[in-house]
Amino acid sequence: MCGVESSPHLPESNSYYEGSPYKKENSMIILRVGQDWDPSVVTWLTQPKVHSKDTVVIPKSDKQWNYDANVDVTTMVKAMIANPANN
Repeated sequence: MCGVESSPHLPESNSYYEGSPYKKENSMIILRVGQDWDPSVVTWLTQPKVHSKDTVVIPKSDKQWNYDANVDVTTMVKAMIANPANN
């Protein structure tokens, strides 16, 4: 995509690691937003609809620091490029 730099780095924050008080699953899912939304007013209860197709799963981490996840969003980005009206 034009103007978007690629970066292999993700924020270093985890809620599960040895000795953590947060002993729950901390995997994540990247979903594509499926409708217009205003970041100044969106809340948990008013979050926009999302597309469940082409989701990307980031597996759980058991490390406190330096958790490097390889995230492949190629399929998701191809869908956004092919159908810009659905973004």
